[in-house]
Amino acid sequence: MAAPLQSPNSDEIVSEIRIAAPRERVFQALVDPLQVVQWWGQASIYRCTKFECDLRVGGAWRSIGHSCLSHGYTVFCPDSIANESRIRP
Repeated sequence: MAAPLQSPNSDEIVSEIRIAAPRERVFQALVDPLQVVQWWGQASIYRCTKFECDLRVGGAWRSIGHSCLSHGYTVFCPDSIANESRIRP
């Protein structure tokens, strides 16, 4: 079950969810491009068709896909990795 958390940054959305799977498996599902495209999105709304991420400090991530109406989209978040110590399986 997802639980919203209060963030001191008004431009930030924080959510926590508990998943009944090993930590390493969940981590890989979030960062492995082959796995991300299998689960990111909902067919009736949009689907991720390509995912890239650089987990180094200063790294970025990019999601490319299409809507249910076949409109393409790209989401790019540069410099989104701020603290490497928080990235661990």
